[in-house]
This record gives sequence, structure tokens and C-alpha cells, in this order.
Amino acid sequence: MFMVSTNGKVKCMICGANLGRITALHLWLKHSVTMEQYKDRFPGAEIVPGYTPREKGDIACLICGEKLHRITATHLSSHQITMAEYREKFPYARIVSEKDVSTMDRAFENYPSRTLS
Repeated sequence: MFMVSTNGKVKCMICGANLGRITALHLWLKHSVTMEQYKDRFPGAEIVPGYTPREKGDIACLICGEKLHRITATHLSSHQITMAEYREKFPYARIVSEKDVSTMDRAFENYPSRTLS
């Protein structure tokens, strides 16, 4: 289902543009769709040439589409933005994957609660 142009770029399945990678920014600004909507609409579409997604449950950076366990300030620095700017630009974006949230929940289940007296 996916198409890769002969010059090693990925073809956007919506507009046909040849891109180095399909980014959330391209999808949102040009087509008003999220990366998840694009993947749902074109399940076999290649986002980055030769890219294999990590485990299911990871989240995608809405700027570059990279799959991560969590969006970090270090990752965002590669886009020259801060965490506050990312949250302002994408107010409903997940910052931590559900997998990491459940791992953190399990880690704190047996942690003794501390209350102020």
C-alpha cells in the first residue's frame, strides 16, 4: 500500500508530495489530519523510508513523527522548541506513552505514601 519514490523519499498518500519523511507538521498544516488519522486511513503507508515502528503503545512526536516512550526536552531541543512551546502548539498531545504510565503506576503501587502531619 505504501509508495516510495525512486529518489529515496516517501510519497504523501494524500497530496502526492515527495518528502524525506511524512511529518505530523506536514499532515496538520497541509491536510488538517493527525499522524494517527493518517496511519488509520493508510495503514500500510511508510512514514520514513525504511522506518520500522517501535513497540505498540509508543507515542509519536507531532513534529517529526518519531516514535518515543515519552516526549522529552532533549528530543524537543532537536526541533529548537521547549516543552512549554510544544504543549502550547499541541495542547492535546500525549507526552508519556500509556505503556510508561502503567509502568509508573505499578512502580508506585507499593511505594509508602507520605502525608504531612
